[in-house]
Amino acid sequence: MKILFVSTIYPTPNESGQGVFNRNLVRALSARHEVVVLAPISWSANPPWRSAKGLDANRSRTLDDVTIHHPRYYYLPKSFRTRGWFYWQSVRSTVNRVCRSVAPDLVLSYWAYPDGAIGTRIARQVGAKSAIIVGGSDVLLDTRSTSRRKRVSGTLQEADDILSVSDDLRRKVIELGGNPERSHLWRQGVETNLFCLGDQRAARNRLGIAHTADPVLVWVGRMVPVKGLDILIRACRQLAEQNHRFRLFLVGDGPLRATLVADCRKAGIADRVVFAGPCPQDQLGDWYRAADLMLLPSRSEGLPNVLRESVACGTPFVASRVGGIAEIADERLDRLVPPENPSALAEAIALSLAERNKRPERHYRPVSWSESADHLIELVADRPPASTLQPLAGSCC
Repeated sequence: MKILFVSTIYPTPNESGQGVFNRNLVRALSARHEVVVLAPISWSANPPWRSAKGLDANRSRTLDDVTIHHPRYYYLPKSFRTRGWFYWQSVRSTVNRVCRSVAPDLVLSYWAYPDGAIGTRIARQVGAKSAIIVGGSDVLLDTRSTSRRKRVSGTLQEADDILSVSDDLRRKVIELGGNPERSHLWRQGVETNLFCLGDQRAARNRLGIAHTADPVLVWVGRMVPVKGLDILIRACRQLAEQNHRFRLFLVGDGPLRATLVADCRKAGIADRVVFAGPCPQDQLGDWYRAADLMLLPSRSEGLPNVLRESVACGTPFVASRVGGIAEIADERLDRLVPPENPSALAEAIALSLAERNKRPERHYRPVSWSESADHLIELVADRPPASTLQPLAGSCC
């Protein structure tokens, strides 16, 4: 099968850690299929006056033996309504060139709008099937606005297939107008060679974590409001006030970092919290293995990669009861709490740490990316494309 993968959430020469999960999927798909990637780069991240580092004259490069096209993507800031039109105008010359050389059988997009809208439009033009992987926030948060909801809903209704990583997301897709028969639960993969069981002490040695009696708490992600780090700091302040010992490692970076550093000082826990900074994907498994407990106090999630990776490493978690997290939680190991509730979070962490030496075998096992890629193809390969059934609606504009 020839596949065109479309998403702005993909590694770029300047941001190699962006969209690593999409890179993993493409790499797994390319083992059995011919895959080309369209991964536009925002004009604000790569303005016209800055050189296109690592790209050829066509703004293309090769990664994992897959050709990646990075056209510059223009748009008006804060204008969601025109985002699809600008996206299409930015990429259409690249799309025409790519589709002349590789006529895709499937156009697979990650993120409902505008990526999914553009992917669906491309599929209609070339007579291919269209499939959209919903990411979580695209259907959970973007749709809180009436105008955004309309565009996301229209895109989902036009796609041949919609892939959701949790039942919770699938229900939301159907609520937004997605065809129930074409809205699938898809098993997203993890890199099982990186995220697997291992020795906790050895992992701590590699990370330079001193061996003490204090339990190690780990959070991994981007420091943005939706991740609920303000709630975590308030919960940790309560734990400290209750004389619970712990060390908290925040692995990642983001716009809230300076604020969070100040909040830790104000809460009197600066000596217990380590801002570890960003971590390369090939070292991330050691953070999960080093942890006694993985934490994710998010306000909204789909089915977060960090929890599936943590589970693959055998580490229990305490997380907000949001999105599809409950679908992978094991009540014997994990605890779920209401979002926005630092007291409940603190209590759950304390209870989990008291039982941290109890680690029965989990019911849920994350699949490999190879298994995930095969499952995806099985889900989308059973019907002709909608382009043979109805005309192009052009909702992306």
